[in-house]
Amino acid sequence: ARLAACSWNLETAVRALAAEAQASQVTSKPASTFGLDGPPWYRICSRHWRPRPNEQNIIRMLHGERVKVSWTDGKAGGWAWGHALEDPSVEGYFPQEVLVPATREACPRKVGELCYVQERFEAPVEERGYLQVAIGDTVEVLHPMDGPFVWVYARRKPGTGEFS
Repeated sequence: ARLAACSWNLETAVRALAAEAQASQVTSKPASTFGLDGPPWYRICSRHWRPRPNEQNIIRMLHGERVKVSWTDGKAGGWAWGHALEDPSVEGYFPQEVLVPATREACPRKVGELCYVQERFEAPVEERGYLQVAIGDTVEVLHPMDGPFVWVYARRKPGTGEFS
C-alpha cells in the first residue's frame, strides 16, 4: 500500500517510511519502565509475588531476586517474561509492577565480611532457610558466595536491628 501511495516509486516510499520511523522515535515514550536500554533488562524484585494455583508459565518471585527480563507487553503495570539470574532454566511470566531497576551490579562478599541491611526482608512463609532482616541489622557472611551473587549464607549479628 505504501508503494502504491507513492506512485510505485520505491525511493520515495523508502524515504517516507524512514521519516515516519524517525518521527515515532522522537515523539513516543515507552508505556512502561522498560525503556530503550534493552532487552534484556536487569531488574530486582521489590516484594514477594506468587501466582494463583494452576496458572501456566507464570513464575513466583521472591523479594531481592535479580531478574533478567527478555520481553514485556509494553504496558505500564503489564506482564514481563524472563527468569531469575540464579536459575535460568525456570522461565515464565511475572508482573512488571514487582520489579525495580537494578541500580548496581551484584558483587561477591567475603567470609567474615559484615554487611549493613538497607532494606527490610521478610522470609517467605512457604519456604524455609531465609533470614529475616530489617534496616539497621548487621549480618555476617558465613560461606563463600557463588555467582550471580544474589543470595548469601549469613547470620544476623546479635543486638542489632528489629529482629535481634
